[in-house]
Amino acid sequence: SIFELCKMLKYKDGIHPINQLERDEIVTISIDMEHRSGMLSEVLGLVAGEGGNVLTIHQSIPLQGIANVVISVEVSRLNEELDDLLDGLRRITGVRRVQMIGQG
Repeated sequence: SIFELCKMLKYKDGIHPINQLERDEIVTISIDMEHRSGMLSEVLGLVAGEGGNVLTIHQSIPLQGIANVVISVEVSRLNEELDDLLDGLRRITGVRRVQMIGQG
């Protein structure tokens, strides 16, 4: 129908498979954080609030009260510089270590 065609045309430029993203727009960040309720939510909320788009999340089983989370983030629409995002993550109470481990 014409309605379906209009919907397809409206969104055709806004949806991109991950392999079409610019390679330097994706960063992988490793975060060590205290194992307590709401920590991951706070981290993800900060990333989203700064304009980052979380693509993948991998969280380890906590050992001695510390969990490691590795997230891949599309950063092409960040409100700030990447270093500012990393510093913001470091300032979250309970975050012990933040390290960018990959880009591209």
